[in-house]
Amino acid sequence: MDDLRMVRDLYGEVPPAPQLEDKIRGRLAVLGMEHGDGRATGRRRMVPRRRAAVGLGLVATAATVVGVATLGGTSPAAPGHPAPAKPVELSARTILLTAAEKAAAEPMGRYWRVDTMGGQSYHTGPATGGYTVVGYPTEESSWRALSESDTDMTYDRDLGARPLTAADKAAWEKAGSPSTWKVWSNDHYAMLSTKPGATYGTLPGTWSQSSTTPAQKKKLKKLAAQMKEMCKTDAKICAKVEFNAMSGADRQKLASDPARFKELLFPGGAKGTAVKGPLGPATQLMAAYGFLTTQPASPQVRAAAFRLVAGLPDIRSIGKVQDADGRTGVGLAARATMQDGSATIFDEVLVLDPMTYKVLGDQRVVVKAGGADRGMKPGTILYQDVVLEAGWTNASPHHP
Repeated sequence: MDDLRMVRDLYGEVPPAPQLEDKIRGRLAVLGMEHGDGRATGRRRMVPRRRAAVGLGLVATAATVVGVATLGGTSPAAPGHPAPAKPVELSARTILLTAAEKAAAEPMGRYWRVDTMGGQSYHTGPATGGYTVVGYPTEESSWRALSESDTDMTYDRDLGARPLTAADKAAWEKAGSPSTWKVWSNDHYAMLSTKPGATYGTLPGTWSQSSTTPAQKKKLKKLAAQMKEMCKTDAKICAKVEFNAMSGADRQKLASDPARFKELLFPGGAKGTAVKGPLGPATQLMAAYGFLTTQPASPQVRAAAFRLVAGLPDIRSIGKVQDADGRTGVGLAARATMQDGSATIFDEVLVLDPMTYKVLGDQRVVVKAGGADRGMKPGTILYQDVVLEAGWTNASPHHP
């Protein structure tokens, strides 16, 4: 690992395109509709489905299934008995506090492992009659060790651009199934390719890997301590630097210091509560998703993070939604406006499993498209991060 890679680990990568907008993918869908196995029939998907969250040697959650009566719908009334009451719609706060309970019951392991797929959408062709493609789609498997004496590992690859939905695929085929698309991305034109690894600036099409050894971790923490003085002009960067500079023991203390945790997790808001500006509370929902999926936090700290989100204003439940992998989940959303000049209005949506309350992913969904996004209908997923696997495990690092 060179110094540039270390800086990226501390500050994070800038997404390839700012056109990451959002929508309310489920328009106030009712939480109490019946769930089957959590999957939709005939669902639209970008890539072949991967294994369910309890596989791969991940430590199984000890949480029991709670909320079936409220989230799982009602059954037909038996003869001679009154019809069951209508299912109760749970508030965002109730859902998040339940998620905190579940998180606190999770067992620990040697590594915090998260497997994700992500990508961002671009409209091609005229605003009326074109179609949407997913660009820069990646798959990543991250293994962060509980012990400072173990090496962290990351495996990733590019998946190749492709049409977003079945309808987009039909339009693409009608247009002759082109293998490349010229799109406006990050203030310049980019050429997307269906061939994995062929889009400029993407990862290789085959699995690549990187590691952070114990010696490199020490160097990173030293670098983070130095950067804390340099980043005081940007609270968000400071928070990321501080999280990376923390030892496991320091991170664990966050569970018993919610005020300090809130200050770190939601920087820039008035007393760490509400964030003002075009992105508003969506910024806080993004930060919470990032922490819950990337940081090797203990069950107690993860529970504390859910409780902090539960206390935020302007986070609402939008009921039953479908994530970018076709799974049914419960959506928690915050509305915002893109700052790239498009004025696209979107919803930042955190998706939770309706039975286990585990994080299924994060997506930004179009409410009203503008600028380069014109042509995208309300409900289009502009940015997607699908959590395929997440949890503590005692397995040794490997790619999926």
